[in-house]
Amino acid sequence: MGKITVKHYLNKKLKSRLLNNVEHYPLYIQVVYNRKSLRFKSSIAYNDGFLNDNDLNMEPLKSFIKIERDNIEKVVKVLSDNDVDIVDASKINLLSQNLFTILNNTFGAYYTELYYEKYEEVDVPMMISTGDFHDIYELDSFLYGAIQDKLDDNIHLMFRMMVDIMVMKEEIMVCDYLYGNGKVKLKEFVQSIYDDKDLEIIHKEIDRMLSL
Repeated sequence: MGKITVKHYLNKKLKSRLLNNVEHYPLYIQVVYNRKSLRFKSSIAYNDGFLNDNDLNMEPLKSFIKIERDNIEKVVKVLSDNDVDIVDASKINLLSQNLFTILNNTFGAYYTELYYEKYEEVDVPMMISTGDFHDIYELDSFLYGAIQDKLDDNIHLMFRMMVDIMVMKEEIMVCDYLYGNGKVKLKEFVQSIYDDKDLEIIHKEIDRMLSL
């Protein structure tokens, strides 16, 4: 396998933000592998992703950057080992993230898609369609489960799974879930709660959420 280079940098070609009288720029990543160069926005949310030169040399940013760099290097290696062509920066970005972070962030879009399949012309409120799981779960609890009750049993199962995962605070990279032993890890986390039939549905719905 060829050399992998992952470098974080401030993208000063984009519009800056003035914070405390200092210019801050979006944090980006450059990945170089097999003479291909890909650039994409970092997933580090610190300061809404806008940093200055001094930030890059200070904690906790240095630790966040190292974790993200190590994850991306792992993704590139796994894709290479599985003969997957590395041409899409957004795919590398997705695969390097925590599976449950992605599921949390896409839950509103997932719920909305299921809702439209059942009701077609009925609009979903924006607070749900653009919300993450935490927000939707709090709203659903306030409404005594009314949001879940609009759909079939699968949505109840996915609500339960997301709550259980939040309690366990476990992490699985998207890359491991799709190409490694992530499905086995997930089963180990929840095997005392769900039977094989439930797990089959969970895997199917997770695949659907990752495609959004």
